[in-house]
Amino acid sequence: MPKAFFLLFLFAIFSLKRNIDAIAQDIFWRDYVHNNIPCGAIEAAPGRYIGQAYLNGFMIATLYPYTNSAVFEFKGKKTATSNLKILCSHQPDKLYWEEVNFAVPNYEDMADAVKGGNQENKFDLYIGKAFHEGEWKIGKVVGMTEASKGLWNAVKGGVQEQTLFESMYLYIGKILHEREWKTSKVVDMTHQNKGIWVWTKNGGTAGYY
Repeated sequence: MPKAFFLLFLFAIFSLKRNIDAIAQDIFWRDYVHNNIPCGAIEAAPGRYIGQAYLNGFMIATLYPYTNSAVFEFKGKKTATSNLKILCSHQPDKLYWEEVNFAVPNYEDMADAVKGGNQENKFDLYIGKAFHEGEWKIGKVVGMTEASKGLWNAVKGGVQEQTLFESMYLYIGKILHEREWKTSKVVDMTHQNKGIWVWTKNGGTAGYY
């Protein structure tokens, strides 16, 4: 490998790590004040925000600003109107939604999913959404390793568990490959396929660690 390319490669890796650290710190929860959507609040769908409410853990909720309430699932449909939080970021363009299917297990699917809470201090919860009853509903995603895996949403008459839904991810990888800068999501160090993975010109994939 030519020295100049090697140095450029190292610089790309250093920049990637710095960006990962910065963006990870740039996703945060703010207290929700009634009738006031804070700057940087992430709108998951028109008029729908990502909320958090506490009930035996930090639950992911659909926050409705016009009613100042958050609806979520925990052993049934729950509604909260106080002590709510709203997810914010100074770099919302670094977040994106991607469809996942828990009925066809691929444990790497959740490698860079955004964590948003926890349930009864037993396991982490991720952020997901699905279109149901004529609207987008945001809810908790229980990871694939749990018996109750999937997206859980509060719906009319009870709750709904889904294995096909959209999950929120960080889109932060960037590396020089095939003489061009390519971006992709990053698989963290706890997974076997850790690193940044990009598509190649021949239709395959290349991984960098």
